[in-house]
Amino acid sequence: MTADFHVMDQGSLVVVVPQNDDAKQWVINNVDIPDWAWLGEGFAVEHRLVHDLLLGMQAEGFTFYE
Repeated sequence: MTADFHVMDQGSLVVVVPQNDDAKQWVINNVDIPDWAWLGEGFAVEHRLVHDLLLGMQAEGFTFYE
């Protein structure tokens, strides 16, 4: 089984990359991401915010890997 999100710790930021269409659509519908935070297919999140984001993903049944 493939995870829905790839989560990469990059030091002061965490990059989150949706891995399938359902994950991408969830991000579009549920996460307010400024244009500057998009990095290719993924987006940057501050360390202080990523924990709540990951909890929200899990609550919706999504999985992730680091």
